[in-house]
Amino acid sequence: MYLKINNKIPYTYGKRRNFKMTEQILTKAIAVEMYGTDKQKSYFKKYKKLQKTMEEALLKTLEQEFNSEIEKVPAPTGRGICYKVGKKYDEVKEREDGRATNGVWSIDYTKNMDVIVVSALEQDLVSYDAQTMRKWLLDFKLVNRELFDLMGTKFNKEAELQHVKELINKNILEYEEKRIIKDYLDFTKELQGQLESTLKRMKKANIIRFWEVQKAKLTNGEVINIHESVVKKIDNQKRKLMNEYNVEAFEYEYLTNKEEVKTVKRLFSEFLKNDITDEKGNHIAIDFYWTAHAITLKATKKRILTYLKKYNVEGLEAYKTNQIKFVKDNQIDFTAGRLDRVVKLAQDKEDKFRLKHPHDKMMGKRKPIEDEFKFDTDYYALFFNNLYVKRIEELEKYYGQKFLEA
Repeated sequence: MYLKINNKIPYTYGKRRNFKMTEQILTKAIAVEMYGTDKQKSYFKKYKKLQKTMEEALLKTLEQEFNSEIEKVPAPTGRGICYKVGKKYDEVKEREDGRATNGVWSIDYTKNMDVIVVSALEQDLVSYDAQTMRKWLLDFKLVNRELFDLMGTKFNKEAELQHVKELINKNILEYEEKRIIKDYLDFTKELQGQLESTLKRMKKANIIRFWEVQKAKLTNGEVINIHESVVKKIDNQKRKLMNEYNVEAFEYEYLTNKEEVKTVKRLFSEFLKNDITDEKGNHIAIDFYWTAHAITLKATKKRILTYLKKYNVEGLEAYKTNQIKFVKDNQIDFTAGRLDRVVKLAQDKEDKFRLKHPHDKMMGKRKPIEDEFKFDTDYYALFFNNLYVKRIEELEKYYGQKFLEA
């Protein structure tokens, strides 16, 4: 019996060599073609061999696919090497990476994300559409609607002002202290990266499918998916303009009143509207573009339990016994962990500030008087008066701690 792929025979000997019928012999070429990464395929196509580290990675992949230890055997003809493999798994086995740190978390609450994400996908509670990471945070109830809206106010001053008014009405801050909202958003921004890291880890473990989708909003209001070749053209033009006018990425993002930045943004906007064609050669007038992500659940219940055994072993029995309670407990732990994390980030920022600017630079109503603090005086006074951490904590309690109600 021979396994044929694209009319190729990956092994040429089986029964006559007294191999078990559950065993197969894959040539290295077929193993790379079927199970190799793009990098491995490209290297093998060029050199007809693999580097040592590439072959080791390929062998780990084969171990995920086949129920036996992978054995190297001589090719039936020539001097090549083939791989003897066992019966193919019904599901791809979780990859073992051999690190002693597997299951250990640098930020403890991020382990709760896995449970919350899997539960939402299992119950079909999230969108099938590709979305921004910020929208996925909302779908997975890792942020509530108020925080989701606040995170989207970067380019909407009117919406930002509405949040400021509400915070003033709730006696959480004063108008002159509104700059602290930006700090709070900076502390919150890491959630998007943490969720993305969680999703990538779950993808690697074959729990989910997770991929990027490039999107654009056209000047006529239509939202479309755009081909990677179009994105490459856009990015190249943006980089060309920034180099031409000597604008750095930080300046492009934050120094929006700088003349060179204004020029680059204007020329780039004109380029998007006038000089872009899609992969079929049709003109498209783009207002702005972004990267979205699509997610679907891939694993069975059994694989999810295997994943939890590795990454959240202390909660495995609770998950088996009462999944609803387990998920709820994870939401509570996540919320408490986020509060601790945000307070720690705020304390670190205040400590660094106070180390650089000690109390002897105060006077009157305990407000800073140095020239460097002549703007946003009330904001800087929060540091000197030991109120900075308190304000951040209040913001997190107002926005972050209501997520269970969302």
